[in-house]
Amino acid sequence: MVKSTLAYLMETHVGASEASALLGVSRQRVIVLCQRGQLPGAEFAYGRWWIPRSAIESRRKFMANHRARQSR
Repeated sequence: MVKSTLAYLMETHVGASEASALLGVSRQRVIVLCQRGQLPGAEFAYGRWWIPRSAIESRRKFMANHRARQSR
């Protein structure tokens, strides 16, 4: 059976609010990152932003590296 697009998104992606909690930034900042293409694979569908879980992990690593470089 083929899953609907919404069911697929709900399994593999998170919304902007959940992404903001995972990244430790505001929901608005997540939306800006999506609009700028800085969260690869993010898409606007069904009236909200959907961010792949893999993009969240990549961004967390980027932020950790950035903070480490800044503290040197």
